[in-house]
Amino acid sequence: MNWPEDFLETPAFDLVARAMARAAGAAQSRMIGTTVSHYRIEECLGAGGMGVVYRARDTRLQRNIALKFLPEAWSADREARAAAALNHPNICTIHEIGEHDGRPFIAMELLEGRTLRQEMGVRNLELGEIIDIASQAAEALEAAHGKGIIHRDIKPGNIFITARGVVKVLDFGIAVMAGSPDSRGGAAIGTRAYMSPEQLQGRAVDARTDIFALGVVIQRMAGGTAAFDRILERCLANDPAARFGSARELRAALQGLRELTFVFADFERRLLESLARRVPRGLRANHFTALGMVGA
Repeated sequence: MNWPEDFLETPAFDLVARAMARAAGAAQSRMIGTTVSHYRIEECLGAGGMGVVYRARDTRLQRNIALKFLPEAWSADREARAAAALNHPNICTIHEIGEHDGRPFIAMELLEGRTLRQEMGVRNLELGEIIDIASQAAEALEAAHGKGIIHRDIKPGNIFITARGVVKVLDFGIAVMAGSPDSRGGAAIGTRAYMSPEQLQGRAVDARTDIFALGVVIQRMAGGTAAFDRILERCLANDPAARFGSARELRAALQGLRELTFVFADFERRLLESLARRVPRGLRANHFTALGMVGA
């Protein structure tokens, strides 16, 4: 674990569960090769506070799936109901929920790629990529909020980018229904570094809580790029009323930024073409070198 960043980016109950998961490594190994329902377990993909995930083979439909075992005290219904209610290309698909030896499990879509956190760990993202990732994540939130579901734990580790560039929002394990008792306040649940002020203070949460968290994600991706300043100003407002009122509004702002970047790119291209026509060929190299020095 990379302290203190990992501590801030990991829910408190997850830290304890990871330690327990490491201690249970032998038990995880024993699951390899066994069959749960009609799923043959082939490999342990990882463990965390929300359970252990295996790569498995669906022997009926002959397809690979992810099989997630939740802690015994945790109800599979909670996460599965939340995610299964959402049929959306930017949300991980749930195939089945069940129980094996007293432990709830969820059979879900197996994703090939890596999390946004992993992606950010190996390279800096370009402006267009940031807009695209944030837009797809906002589209997933728009679908969830439309069903009255608040995720409460949006962070780079819960945003997955497939090999084809499709963004999938993961882990609805602590999601709540808007207006439910759990949404009205109490213990601060989530990942501290991405929590909104109301979430940190144990006050009522709503869709704007997820918008704040996605704003922190955008801020981490952008790394100080000024192009996102206005969007972040609204996403990260302390007062929920000052934030974007919906994920759709945030997505529209991101689309506006995308269009603006296209306009500037087109202007730059036209300017260079115009200069190329006006400057004598023998002077072009020196002229464009000078332009580059001015823009540096």
